[in-house]
Amino acid sequence: MREGIREQILGQLATSRGHLGAIHRMVAEEASLLETIRQVQAVQSALRNVEGLLLREALSRCLESRRRRPPGEIAEELAKVLAHRAAPRRRN
Repeated sequence: MREGIREQILGQLATSRGHLGAIHRMVAEEASLLETIRQVQAVQSALRNVEGLLLREALSRCLESRRRRPPGEIAEELAKVLAHRAAPRRRN
């Protein structure tokens, strides 16, 4: 990974872990549902940030490898990355 990206991802994951712990405690203690929902939204936001960083890194790697790989192979990999990003989110 590029310099600094790993640290950003680890920071976002640590934030997510902290919020998940708070959610667990809040549910166990039957805390305010609205406050619990805010914590869930915070986890989702942090994980979306992680996803964005990972996708940018994947795209960057594809583009950096363009000199060493056949164009068709790069196009296929880029299509997979972009398809993942465009995939609709499932909601319950």
